[in-house]
Amino acid sequence: VGNTEIGVEVKFKHFLYPVLVNPTKVKEMIDVQEFEDSIYFGASVSLMDIDRILRSRIEKLPEHQTRFFQCAINMLHYFAGKQIRNVASLGGNIMTGSPIS
Repeated sequence: VGNTEIGVEVKFKHFLYPVLVNPTKVKEMIDVQEFEDSIYFGASVSLMDIDRILRSRIEKLPEHQTRFFQCAINMLHYFAGKQIRNVASLGGNIMTGSPIS
């Protein structure tokens, strides 16, 4: 989460960050709350975990309630490779603000 930007800044711009926080160790940032009519994903939930949870919902709910989930899964397929999706998160992409993410 966030290493795309931080990694570039440290390696190529020689930035120094004396303190780094691993957002995947902050419970609220990896929390997933599922309700009857919605799902809340913490900012550090990996894209693959989001994919897995949405697929699980698709199996349990009628199609008309999961069309958005299927669209999101279809889009995730084109977002980087599986290795990146295993660690990438929505929060990291929003934080980076890249026009290609």
